[in-house]
Amino acid sequence: MYAFVLVCLLCCVAGSAAAQWNAEAPSSQTEQQVALRLEAEQNAATRAAAATNNLNRTALTQQGNQNTGVVNQQYTGAFLSGNVVNLTQAGDANSAVLNQTGAGLRTDLTQQGNGNQVQSDLVGNNTTTSILQDGLGNQVTQQLLVDDRTYRIQQQGNNNVLEQRESGAAAPRPGYDVRMVGDGIRIKVEQGVGLPMP
Repeated sequence: MYAFVLVCLLCCVAGSAAAQWNAEAPSSQTEQQVALRLEAEQNAATRAAAATNNLNRTALTQQGNQNTGVVNQQYTGAFLSGNVVNLTQAGDANSAVLNQTGAGLRTDLTQQGNGNQVQSDLVGNNTTTSILQDGLGNQVTQQLLVDDRTYRIQQQGNNNVLEQRESGAAAPRPGYDVRMVGDGIRIKVEQGVGLPMP
C-alpha cells in the first residue's frame, strides 16, 4: 500500500516539474518564425480579399534554407483576377521562380534571409507585383511583357541586386515603387515597347 502511495506521489511531483519546465522554457519561435507567421496572416487576408473568380491561386510558405518555390500559372481569359500568387520564404539561399501569363496577374512575394533569388516572368495585363526582400546579397530578376501594371519592390540589406526588363503598349505609364536600402546595391531597369524578350 505504501509503495502505491509513493509511486502516485512521485508521478504527481514529476508531472508538476514537467509542467513548470514547459512554462519556463523559452518560446521555440525565432524572430524569423514570428515574422513568417505574421506575413502568412497578411497573405491570408490578401487571399480572402481575392474574389472566388480567381482561376489560378497559389499560396506557398517555406521556412529553412535552400528552398525552391516554382509557380507556373496560365490563364488568358477576360477575368480581372485570373492569377494570384502569395509566396513567403524565410531562410537563406532560397529561390522563387514565378511564371504568370494572362489577365489580372497578382504577385505578393516576401523573402527574409540572405542570398535569396527571385526570377519572375510575367506576360499579361492588369498586373500588380509586390516583392519584399530583407537580407544580404539578394537578387530580383524580372522579364515583363505587361500593360496596366503596378510594382512595389523593396530590398533591405547590403549587396542586393534588382534587374528588370519591361515592354508593353502601356509600359511607360507611371506605376513603379522601388526602394533599396543598404551598401553595394545595384539596380538596372530597362523599359520600352521595343525591348526584346528573351
